[in-house]
Amino acid sequence: MVPVKRYVNGIRRRPLLKGGWHIALISLCAIVLILFVRTFLFIQVEVPVSRPDLGLVAGDRIVVNRMSYGVRWYDLLWQHYSRWGNCDLSRGDLVAYDYPDNSGRISIDRIKALPGDTLWLDDQKESYTIVPNGSYGLGQIVLPETQIMGRPVCVSYSIDITQPLTKKMRRNRLFVEIR
Repeated sequence: MVPVKRYVNGIRRRPLLKGGWHIALISLCAIVLILFVRTFLFIQVEVPVSRPDLGLVAGDRIVVNRMSYGVRWYDLLWQHYSRWGNCDLSRGDLVAYDYPDNSGRISIDRIKALPGDTLWLDDQKESYTIVPNGSYGLGQIVLPETQIMGRPVCVSYSIDITQPLTKKMRRNRLFVEIR
């Protein structure tokens, strides 16, 4: 007797893939899609320290739009980051960037100085630097534009590590827009 599932309207159907290859193919497609989204579109960043001036609380998970200032990619031949597209930043823009000490940390701050501006390095205004072309001033840091990852969009969720396991999620910090 022939199984009925293989026949639809009198036409014999082949099974999709035998031996579990369809599960491997779907898993591979999912991994490629996740890598594409994380590399070119969006990434999620955790805020380790509270920043009241930016409206961020320790434990916030921030969604960063990587396409907002052009696509940033790592050039294996020259061993540095490059950018496809424009990186048009203005004073006051909120950006996510790789911390300059190559520690792998990602930080969030506002642009305070544009190329050609004078950036004071201390509060007494005794030492200063002039921001070179292709760089931006964030606080007291001069940052090349290739280290800027993108624009923070929203707080996707927030976790309070001081609370017990059942109360870690902050309910008032879901999908809060960052300005």
